[in-house]
Parts: sequence; structure tokens; C-alpha cells
Amino acid sequence: MVKFVETKETAKEFLEEYCVKDSVIFPLFQNRTEHPIRNRLLGAFVFIEETCWVVMNGHNDCVNAPLFLLEKGSARKWIFDTKWLLHKTQLVNWKSADVAYHLTELKSYDYGMIYHSLTANYRAVNDFSYIPITVITEKVSEFVNLNLKYLDESVGGFEKYNDYILPIFNQIERNGIPTAYGTEYSLYNNFTTTGRPTNGFGGVNYSALNKSDGSRDHIISKLGEFYQYDFDGYHVRLIAKLIGESIPDASAHEWLGKQYFEKPELTDEEYQNSKAITFRQLYGGVDVENLQIPFFEKTNRFIQTLYKDFLIKGYIETRFGKRIPFQKIDNHNAQKVFNYYLQALETETNVMALKQILNVLDGCETKLVLYLYDSFLFDVADYDLNKLEQIESILHKIAPTELSKNTIYGKI
Repeated sequence: MVKFVETKETAKEFLEEYCVKDSVIFPLFQNRTEHPIRNRLLGAFVFIEETCWVVMNGHNDCVNAPLFLLEKGSARKWIFDTKWLLHKTQLVNWKSADVAYHLTELKSYDYGMIYHSLTANYRAVNDFSYIPITVITEKVSEFVNLNLKYLDESVGGFEKYNDYILPIFNQIERNGIPTAYGTEYSLYNNFTTTGRPTNGFGGVNYSALNKSDGSRDHIISKLGEFYQYDFDGYHVRLIAKLIGESIPDASAHEWLGKQYFEKPELTDEEYQNSKAITFRQLYGGVDVENLQIPFFEKTNRFIQTLYKDFLIKGYIETRFGKRIPFQKIDNHNAQKVFNYYLQALETETNVMALKQILNVLDGCETKLVLYLYDSFLFDVADYDLNKLEQIESILHKIAPTELSKNTIYGKI
């Protein structure tokens, strides 16, 4: 049954159900080309038991209903297109259908394709307010009914993804990226196999902006100055914690280099060579001659144990409880499985730090504007400088950091 919320009476009837019963929400945006922060939320299809409630404000076929109705009540709300909707509303007790689907299938919904399916035989592909609401309702209902089977909070990793990862990266997206032309917005895709997010929008990959070609130069501090914190030898230090090896606060690459070359001090060339050697050991497999170094002997032992467990169980399980099965690691071997585990560990470790950092910055002008796996870029206001000590302390619990500062991102 389909009901349209278009009068005070139907709004009251809707709220009487919505406030006390579980619901499933599929939001409708005006288009998929604009970032959700700048986009228009036309409304939502709210499924409660056997009824699909259509709550629209801006669709040509519907009488406008106040969209704040969606923020009422504390009953559980399963949300499709979660991060987009969270950029427009402040819901309580929400659960992400996207998270549940991803953790079950290790894939993500392609909402671009879903929206495209709504426009078959219609020209208004960039303005869904002109697509007949009956057509959209039918297509959305089909999609939701096909995917109800995934709405399960018990799937491994759900709590951490739903309560930590999505809200944290949603906040970073809202902070925006200050540029010479105004604020740019990106979207972090957290639904990759390992959980390491990609970050882009409108054809721009913000995770891979090249420093040497000037593509970073238009990103300019709005509040005072950029502060970028880079972890030293991040994966080396993550592994050290896994295997119980102690590394000094000084350069991790220098620490290993002194063991490769068996000398107390390294030349600049030897230091660069040591980084290359470490890279090969960590991501290509430990060479036999380096097994004499305790760090690599323990690392190799950990890799073999991890792979043995993977072969027995058919999956690796991350710290957050996410399971990555055989099928998602093509041509797997011990080293490749370890690399997947390490990427997941990197992201999940950082997420817990990001939660603390965002709490420190709550109510401040200073913003975290880019997250880049092993580095964090802040736009810092002068009167928030006292907060940096707390941020540095949070990061230092993971690994020592190097600080770079400039008003222009391309000069960092």
C-alpha cells in the first residue's frame, strides 16, 4: 500500500506509525551530480510494515510535506544511501542498510545506477523532481523489497562501521576543503574490501592529488594555516605492535636501515635504500637474508600464522569484526592476505584516533579537512592552537608524527 503525506491528517497518521515502529527509508535527491551538501533532498520513501509512505517536498507530482517529519521519533530507522541522507537530516536511532549490505557481500550499492534505472524513457535525468512519482515509487519499492534480507545488525563489524566509521567520515566531508575558489566537498567511500577509504567527487581524487603538478595549489587555508601530521614509518610501527617488537621514536626506516647495513649511522643514500628494502619486505615478502633481523623473523611468523588461519576459516577477520573471504582476495597467498589485513588494521586504528580528534575539535573553528591514510590535514585557527597538543598526543599513541605547516597545501 502507498500513502502520500500531503495533509495534516496524513502527517499525523504517518507520525503515529513512524515514531513507534521500525522503518526503512530510501531518500530521493534532485540529482546525483551535485554533492549531497549542495544537492536538494526532495523527500523520502518510508516503509513501515506493508505501507510505503511518500514524504516529498519539491517533487512536481506531490504536495509539499515538511521533511523535519523524518527527524521525529526514536524508533529504529534503516537507511539506504545513508551518508547522503545524513548530510541533510539529523536522525536518531538510525542503522545503515549500506553497511549491512557491504559487510555481507563486500560490495557497495551503486546509487548512480539505481537512480539511472528510474529515468528510463525520461529525459529529465538530472532533475528527479520531473520523473513521475508513481514510476519512482514502483522502482524504489522493488529495490527495497529485494534488499530487506540484508538488514541485520548482527553481521560482523556492523556496530563499528555504523556507529564510528560512517559518522566520522560524514563529519570530515561536512568540514569541506577550503580552496581559492570557495569550499569543495568530497565523499569518502568506506565500502572498499579492506575498509581503506577512497576520497573523491566530481572527477577529482583527493587521495591522490599530485604535489609536483600543482594540483594541490588551489587548496588554501581559510582559517589561518594548514597543519599536516604525517606518521613516521606507519606500517612498520603497526606491525611492531602486532608482533610485540619495540621501535624507538626516531625514524623507523633508519632503525631498520642500521640493521640492514650493520652500521650505527646511515648516509642519505643508505637511508633511501633502507626505505626501498623495507617496502619490498613488507609488501613483497621477507627475504631469507633478512630473517636474521628479529623484526622480520617475527613478522614472517605472524604472516604464516595469519595465512594458515585464513586457509582453515576461509576468511580473515579484522579488529572491527569485518570478515574478508577467499572470494575477495584474488590469487591469494600469505603475503597478499597479510597486506589486506594490514590495510584494514591501518584504517580501523585511525578511525579510533579520528573519533577522539573530532571530540577535541567539537565546537572549534579548526577543522580536519583531509584524511590521507598516514597523514591528517587540519585547517587551524590561531585561537585553537591550544588544541593541537591534545591532537598530537592522540596521534603519538599510534606513532610518532612529523609536522608540516603552510597556508597552501601544495607547499607542504
